[in-house]
Amino acid sequence: MFHLVNSPLVGFLYVLPTLLTAIASPLWGKFADKVNKKSALLRAQLGLSLSFLIAALSSGHLVIFIISLCLQGVLGGTLAAANAYLATTSNRNQLSNLLNLTQFSARAALLIAPIAIGFLINLFSPLSVYFLTCSYHFSFSNYYLFISS
Repeated sequence: MFHLVNSPLVGFLYVLPTLLTAIASPLWGKFADKVNKKSALLRAQLGLSLSFLIAALSSGHLVIFIISLCLQGVLGGTLAAANAYLATTSNRNQLSNLLNLTQFSARAALLIAPIAIGFLINLFSPLSVYFLTCSYHFSFSNYYLFISS
């Protein structure tokens, strides 16, 4: 496992996925407009799943872990894709409530996820937690692709 406790690289690693998401978002928006919103949402979920899998398999190799963070940023954008999907598939009366619900769930995740991840890291290795996260996103992608209409 790599050790970055006192490294200036730590701060950069925190913002790297967010920075790359900001850069990639316009491209994925154009993709969603050309293809469809469901495919954009599926692409975002599978992209996050892939990036979390690479992080889980990085096994202490810092460069591979940084590549996974880059992929997380470039391939992410789940919330934007979900909002676009809702905007095109919901009727006008439902849309406001659904968008409020997605924003609420995103903010709740910001509060709950650090607690849950901290708890899981005490039970499992940090890389195993990435594998669990990968499994969650992959499962959601499969549900969305094959079960959801």
